[in-house]
Amino acid sequence: MTKDVSFQFSPIGYIHSPFKEKIGMAKQSMMIPQATGLLKLNHDTRFQSAVEDLEGFSHLWVIFVFHKHLEKNWRPKISPPRIDGPERVGVLASRSPHRPNPLGMSALKIEKIETQAPNGVEIHLSGLDLLDGTPVLDIKPYLPFADAFPDAKPGWASAENFCYPVTYSKEALDSIKAATSAEYPQLKELLHQMLELDPRATALRKLFPIDTTANEGRQFGFRFLDFDVQWKIKNKGVYLIDLFRMNGTRDNESKGSHR
Repeated sequence: MTKDVSFQFSPIGYIHSPFKEKIGMAKQSMMIPQATGLLKLNHDTRFQSAVEDLEGFSHLWVIFVFHKHLEKNWRPKISPPRIDGPERVGVLASRSPHRPNPLGMSALKIEKIETQAPNGVEIHLSGLDLLDGTPVLDIKPYLPFADAFPDAKPGWASAENFCYPVTYSKEALDSIKAATSAEYPQLKELLHQMLELDPRATALRKLFPIDTTANEGRQFGFRFLDFDVQWKIKNKGVYLIDLFRMNGTRDNESKGSHR
């Protein structure tokens, strides 16, 4: 085989996720258990047979494309997305999207499989760490006897993720209650799991640490679903100010109530 050989693959489906941007999204799968979505397989009746017996597994591997990182020049060194990590590591010693081939893999929990869904099979998943619209190349069942290694060494990523306390304004609680739907009945729990991990980009987390008194009151925000989520640092924790529809209104206001 010549060294300049190339391969071409087409997605078998796409991820439908609440995450529209990387800010707020889990850095690894299963870190936010309430993050739910689905893999919509292409409209091909063969997939109905292809997923037979998959419901017997609790988790699966999703092999996907980092479709927001299709740059031609990959980076041999990257900065890990954690404030307690080393300054720089080799990209192949990381899970960074800035790779020679922009491929990733996530172990996700299977919630249910709908083989008769309109326009293609739907595999409902939880523990998502994938952007909405992520192309999926393949899926494979997770095998506990082969895929789990309790004595594995974690390398530079040995520290556990720190969780910050999260508190809420009355306006935020009212907006969450009004926005909770059948699709996201556990919206408050989902937001809590996102916020307690500090949803900011690594650069901001390093520049303005939550546990530093000098940063008290600094305000930040991110986009989630169709909401603009606003929060600030308070008492060395995360204080949710409110969430607004992307049209600029609070969910309560869209239903006729006022502050």
